[in-house]
Amino acid sequence: MKLEHSDLQYLPDLSNQTHEELSLKENYLRVLPEDLLPLGLKKLLLDFNYIKSDGLPVVFPNTIEELSFNYNMITDFRDVVRFPDSLKKLSVRHNPLCSFMNLCIDSLEELSIEKTQLDTISLLPRVLERLFASSNYLSMLPNRFPTTIRLIQLNNNCLRYAGLPSYWGTALEELQLANNKIERFPRNLPPSLRVLNLSDNRISEIPATLQGFPNLQVLSLANNKIRTISIEIRRNPISVVNVTNNELTVSLQDQNHEIQSRWAKVLVDSKNWTSNLHHKLASRIQTNWRISRISVRIRTWKRTGVLKEELMCVSMMPERVWQTDVISPQWNRN
Repeated sequence: MKLEHSDLQYLPDLSNQTHEELSLKENYLRVLPEDLLPLGLKKLLLDFNYIKSDGLPVVFPNTIEELSFNYNMITDFRDVVRFPDSLKKLSVRHNPLCSFMNLCIDSLEELSIEKTQLDTISLLPRVLERLFASSNYLSMLPNRFPTTIRLIQLNNNCLRYAGLPSYWGTALEELQLANNKIERFPRNLPPSLRVLNLSDNRISEIPATLQGFPNLQVLSLANNKIRTISIEIRRNPISVVNVTNNELTVSLQDQNHEIQSRWAKVLVDSKNWTSNLHHKLASRIQTNWRISRISVRIRTWKRTGVLKEELMCVSMMPERVWQTDVISPQWNRN
């Protein structure tokens, strides 16, 4: 049943009807009375309304398997006493959600909490398979992820290495951690991993070997601070490796082509420190740095000498304490 774009401000009484799906998208609803919902409801869509936390049902119908509250005004779920026992999919995108309390739903398989105000996640449903939590303020994750987790999207957050879990489960296939503040390669990643995106972070080193990920197909490390990468022969070459815009001083394309092709089928390593221009600039920076250090030492020596002379004058003739020369500003260190 679809009641979309109907300018509804109040939910009509549907308690005498039976519907498996009810879509109330793009209305003006602020309250969702549970006693007015239809019987046998499995899918309830309430995107683009004005529902707040106190407008949620205290007890949801136990038959619901999918709930969607995208683009509402929900801050938490603390007033909800019970979620449906059969709930498998919950989406709360684009809400001012600031608390993750009371969301540990045992049956939940997919959770979408993108573009909220969450800064930490402490607990996750034990059978969760897919987590979408990009574009938040997350700096801390649970130390252990569910064993069943297969997909994790955490792009555009504030995660550092210390905020990452020590256990990622055993079934993880795709991990998206782009545009965070991660300084080190994540630890204890499972061998089931197929896609790993660590672009736009602060990683300077990667493991000497990636043989621990035999199923890896896509590896993105663009826009980091990596200076060296070990190319190795793999039984199953990685389909795509992207190391664009790092600090590599040797082009991976120039290395043994046979070994490189058995490591990655497609290798993108442009915009690194491998061109002649980068080498010339590095040499110029080093030269100017040495000259700068010498001039700093000369300025320091001269300033110390002037100060010594003035202190000698004061010590030999204290009455001249206000007549000594002021140290010239040109000898002050910048």
